[in-house]
Amino acid sequence: MSSINIKKQDITTMHIDCIVNAANSGLRAGGGVCGAIFRKAGHEKLQAACNAIGGCPTGEAVITPGFDLPAKYIIHAVGPIWQGGNNGEQMDLYNAYRSSLMRAMENECHSIAFPLISSGIYGYPKEEAWEEAIMSCSDFLDMCSYYDMEVFFCVIDDIGFAMGNKIAERILGDEGEAFEEEFPSAVINNVFSNEEDDNPYVDGCPALEEALTKWHANDFDDEPDAVLDVLFEELKGGLKVIVPIKYENQGTDEEDVLFQIIETDEGVNLLACFTNNREKAKGEASSADVIPMVELMQKAVEIEGCSGVAINPWGDGILVPQEIVEAMLNDLQPKTQDQIDTLNAIELYHRGEYAEAFMLLQSAAADHNITAVSWLGNCFYFGNGTMPDFNKAKACWDKAALLNDINATIMIADLYRSGEIEKDEEFAVALYGKAFMMACENRDIWTFPEAAISMLTYCTDMVDPEDIAAIASDVEEALYKRINLGDDNALLMLNDVRSFG
Repeated sequence: MSSINIKKQDITTMHIDCIVNAANSGLRAGGGVCGAIFRKAGHEKLQAACNAIGGCPTGEAVITPGFDLPAKYIIHAVGPIWQGGNNGEQMDLYNAYRSSLMRAMENECHSIAFPLISSGIYGYPKEEAWEEAIMSCSDFLDMCSYYDMEVFFCVIDDIGFAMGNKIAERILGDEGEAFEEEFPSAVINNVFSNEEDDNPYVDGCPALEEALTKWHANDFDDEPDAVLDVLFEELKGGLKVIVPIKYENQGTDEEDVLFQIIETDEGVNLLACFTNNREKAKGEASSADVIPMVELMQKAVEIEGCSGVAINPWGDGILVPQEIVEAMLNDLQPKTQDQIDTLNAIELYHRGEYAEAFMLLQSAAADHNITAVSWLGNCFYFGNGTMPDFNKAKACWDKAALLNDINATIMIADLYRSGEIEKDEEFAVALYGKAFMMACENRDIWTFPEAAISMLTYCTDMVDPEDIAAIASDVEEALYKRINLGDDNALLMLNDVRSFG
């Protein structure tokens, strides 16, 4: 008998006939669910199988073996990039699910697990994504009523699990069945059902939830240090902030980021942050933006009546109480003098004040600041603030690149590509790719644009064509911030990046 079920579980752990990968049209390994599937299936084996297929259009699906996964097959479905909803996205998403079920039936599969296709980096609003997913699968099962198929939707976050169940209940009535969560969690039920909960500070990550729950129960003797340790370990200095559903409260519009205060049924006020695309952000629960943790915490403390923050490090909805927010701010180590000097020097360098930048970089480098060493290489190479010296420049970059400095990695790649040292374009491409992956982790305005432009210029075949416009948009945003800080060179770089957008 066929059924549609929603399960809170890692899709890569499902022991069923096939799982679905939210793929890109080039069938290359990506991030999120796609990256996890490639890693656990065996990257080389799965990529080779995908390469043999060659690609897949939006709205279609192809199938490969499951390799090291417990599932027998992997179906790669290409969902649409959200462009506002008026460019055929709805039909493409509907067809992606339908095509996946066709591939499953053709290969005699009777159980299939889906992620929520297109709702991650592709930006499809989660509520609409759930509706299209459940409707498409329901229509298919009705059409093929002669064929038994168990359909699972696997999510790892509380909000997605609760939202999916709510929408499935509305669309399917008693036909759908919601499974128990793999990890018990006091999910934000009151958001969806107005049920009160003794502990509103909850999430979907077991380690973080346990720490928050113990803190809330005073098991830490009112000291949040143990919770802070878990937060710092899990969040790695950056986070995503989300709003689980649409709220009526009026937000505060500050430049490119939309902040909003959420008032829960218990009267707990929370800070939320949407995407930097203001028009897309309005009312869309799926929008998210990565910002520095300290920036978010300071914003929360500045807002009168804000009781905490709603954060989402990996897709799990987490509420962190204000006491922990303040403790984290107090516990954050102030920047050392070499760090302050380096940051000031980089800003001075981009404003063309090379002599002052060089002096600060020398001081910071003497304190073993590797970023300062890297930028000293730029000064020596271009003769900015000092006499040109190629050997000193290369020595600085070699040292910094060994310690994964992004600027140094790009500059060394430039030397190999141009032939100023032994010409090796293949190695240069590998270094550009490495620099770009590192730059994507923190989106620093002084390194991310250069890394992204190098990647788009020299490694185009390594970038999914559907991702290019989004990368270019992120670069443009960073460059505007640099322009506001007096970086005239950023104006010239804008022309380069707009050619990719």
